[in-house]
Amino acid sequence: MKISPIVIFIAAAMPVMAEPVSVPENFWRVPAQTGRFVTLAASWDAVRDFTSEERSRNSNGINDLLNNARFSADFASGNSLAGGYGIAPLKDGVNQQGIIVTEPGGHLHFTGGSNLNPDAATVRFAAKGQFWERGQLMTLFSARRETFSIEIVKKADALALIVRKFQTPNSREKKLGTYWSTISEVTLPLPENLDTQAWHSVVASWDAKAGTGLIALDGAGERGALTFPNDKRGTLVIFLGSAAKVGAHAYAMDANSLQGTAFDELQICNQPLDRLLAFEKLPPPPPLLVKAEQGARTYFATLEKIQRFGGWQNMYSWPTLLGSDAQGRELISYDNVISNDKSRGTALIAAHLLYGYEIFNDHHYLDLARKTADFYVAVQIPEGAWLYIYNVGVNRVEPREKAEYKFQDSVQSHPLYLLCYIYRLTGEKKYLEAAMRAGEFYLSAQNPDGSWSHHYDIKAKCGRTARGLPNGGEINDLAMNDAIDVMTLMWHLTKDRRYIDAMKRAGDWLLKAQLHGAVNGCWAQQYDNQIRPVWAREFEPPAMSRTATADACEALAGLYRISDDKRYRDAITLCRDWFAKNIKGSKMFDYYEVETGRPIIAHQDRIYHLDDEAEAKAYAAFFRGVPARSDWQVPDIGGILRTAVYPVVEKPLDEAGAAAMLQLTQARGKLAADTQNEAGMWVFPKIAGSIDSIGAAFIPGHARALMLLQYIDAARTVRGELPLAYRGGSYPHGLGDTKNLALPTNWYEVPWNQ
Repeated sequence: MKISPIVIFIAAAMPVMAEPVSVPENFWRVPAQTGRFVTLAASWDAVRDFTSEERSRNSNGINDLLNNARFSADFASGNSLAGGYGIAPLKDGVNQQGIIVTEPGGHLHFTGGSNLNPDAATVRFAAKGQFWERGQLMTLFSARRETFSIEIVKKADALALIVRKFQTPNSREKKLGTYWSTISEVTLPLPENLDTQAWHSVVASWDAKAGTGLIALDGAGERGALTFPNDKRGTLVIFLGSAAKVGAHAYAMDANSLQGTAFDELQICNQPLDRLLAFEKLPPPPPLLVKAEQGARTYFATLEKIQRFGGWQNMYSWPTLLGSDAQGRELISYDNVISNDKSRGTALIAAHLLYGYEIFNDHHYLDLARKTADFYVAVQIPEGAWLYIYNVGVNRVEPREKAEYKFQDSVQSHPLYLLCYIYRLTGEKKYLEAAMRAGEFYLSAQNPDGSWSHHYDIKAKCGRTARGLPNGGEINDLAMNDAIDVMTLMWHLTKDRRYIDAMKRAGDWLLKAQLHGAVNGCWAQQYDNQIRPVWAREFEPPAMSRTATADACEALAGLYRISDDKRYRDAITLCRDWFAKNIKGSKMFDYYEVETGRPIIAHQDRIYHLDDEAEAKAYAAFFRGVPARSDWQVPDIGGILRTAVYPVVEKPLDEAGAAAMLQLTQARGKLAADTQNEAGMWVFPKIAGSIDSIGAAFIPGHARALMLLQYIDAARTVRGELPLAYRGGSYPHGLGDTKNLALPTNWYEVPWNQ
């Protein structure tokens, strides 16, 4: 349905010019029902009335049988339970049963959450009663937060969809009780002789982004402009009917429910009406999409259940939901721990929620992610950094262990990406300001040689290796990759060439850190300030590292795409040639000695040569005879080189690109959907292997969550249910990365040589 240009209503709360609309009968006359875009549906057909004996036995009014829980919704994306008072079953509803107000102010209320999206929604219900008489006032429906409300109001001679905001009153307003002011409304004049004994259908719909709303009665309505407040924080509550006072100290500006008012067939959808009507013309969704959507919502519900103070732990035992640090090799943690570690910590989990908000148009997911973003703003130190793990309690936040401001494991980059992502969606400057501080911290923490260290020593103002050496460089666990990506992102945000210069210094360091000798062309995990490989942890020797080599090549590939500097390409080529010559097959060891090229492994600062049977057995003896792995996947250095030299050309997403995205994501989405458990998680029967494991557990930030969401995104886009745009973890003709959550397009468009 086309929306015509109309005059925007201003805060004076005068009616605006509107255009007539017609709502199809097959939308408003049918019973409330479930559907992919329905967030709450209630018909109350199965509600049993109390017998006279039950009423007599429970006449004290405090028995649980008399509460409104029995009027719960038939379906709800969030909590289906109903609260309120003064409601009873009504036998002669629109189709079967309905509900009736038995005393003044009687109403039902539902928690908001995923049950209603304040940004865009369509609400419909049937109502009858004396309130339809001219001159009567009654609030029929409202969605309220502490700062604003969206209301359907029967005015003296009209039906209105009204947006109001809370205002801190001055002395006069406080005396009058005017705590709420009307921002805007769309009003539908009512016929003079409306039958008060007949059921009438009410439909209201709004779209905050478009700035429009409509209100209709029995299919005929008006569409007009609506202005919405920017602040949509606070607990959302849905009211059917109203117990709002009138006159002095009025919570709302309209009347409470009249006794004898009846309601039936309540249905709430998370899309504006014009989209719902357009979606009805589409073919049925494929079963895989329906399954994936249900799985994603279950996943998000579990995330909400285990969120504490805005954060999560790294993994949880199943089914006891006890958190654990690191890879599940440690004891169960206390419930107040927030993990910011291991590249799959709290920030990434919240980013999944934001992606879900974009896909499902569910504002509740934004609310949950906002808690995380607010946590990061609150705990960020003035220098702009974050710790890797926190203990959180009332009025206290403290480091769980050492107060280390790490660069590896995405400890600094992922919170920064999250803050940029939520700023992109909300426009709230505090998130951008925190991201800017983090970018400045990265600049200040870069070592003189262009590298970044394992962590930064705030007091000494220098980077340090895992063992405390000053200004040593770190490739392990994406320390350099993340830093270079952050520099790229910060240039896009600021256009400050300091970030490009920092990338150039980082690229020079990576070239100098490339190893020679028997592992010519590869890289180690950690270096000292003379760019010599050094020990990290007791099991991380100064040697060629399989993972660090792949990470270094990925970083150089990104720099080559930005700069076209052939030195970066040639370094990857040299590495590819070493693998082609020295590694046969698809499996390899994790470490190789720099001088000899022999496979090695380390334990308690001692190196064991794995091609020596005696040394290999000596190492295995520490682990109950379990031998060192020799079946690690060989990194595809040739593939990394190809993506750098022959990158996919970025262009705006079109229908062909969306179809390509769906083809890329469908098999991965099916794998993710098929392997979820009843909590929407991916459970390992014995996490961390056989050594010091906590047993069955899941990782809330597991990669399959992103796989699931990317498939849903692509499938909905191809169907026309989402606009052609790069969202969340998608990226032009590829699967994207966490950094693309912060910046979905134009990543490599950086003026390197200007």
